Amino acid sequence: MSDKDSLRHWYVAYTAPRAEKKVSLRLKDQGINHYLPVKKSLRQWTDRKKWVEEPLFPSYIFVQVDQKEYFKAINTDGLVCYIRFEGKAAKLREQTIADIRRIAEAGLMAEMVDEIPQPGTQYSINAGPLKGISGMVVRLKGKSHFVLEVEELGKFLVLPFSAS
Repeated sequence: MSDKDSLRHWYVAYTAPRAEKKVSLRLKDQGINHYLPVKKSLRQWTDRKKWVEEPLFPSYIFVQVDQKEYFKAINTDGLVCYIRFEGKAAKLREQTIADIRRIAEAGLMAEMVDEIPQPGTQYSINAGPLKGISGMVVRLKGKSHFVLEVEELGKFLVLPFSAS
């Protein structure tokens, strides 16, 4: 096997509906490096409220595999396919994964949207747990929000933002 074949890349995989956590466990059991970003949200039942962990990107999981593990990962029960652009599986940059990890670990209430709601200005966060992440500031419903584009998914993360 050549050095090129042993390179590991991050890919975006699509899961069966509501199967992200089960797929994560199956990938772990196989020794496949993966990442399932989660967010905490308050759920209301008739008799109680409870904080639950939900995937930040519903029906998506990120896997880091080399060419040898590529098909092993996608054959995991619950994984449907790799997300493709122009006929090739979408590779994520290390920086994109790092930014998503920092957002998830900071516990921010992020919301995923398909399009930027309105044009804004570029901004780079200078302090706090998200220092160094660049994105765009937009106004939604009269409040400022920060938008991080996840180019490889064609999606955007919208985070509450305070310009203080």
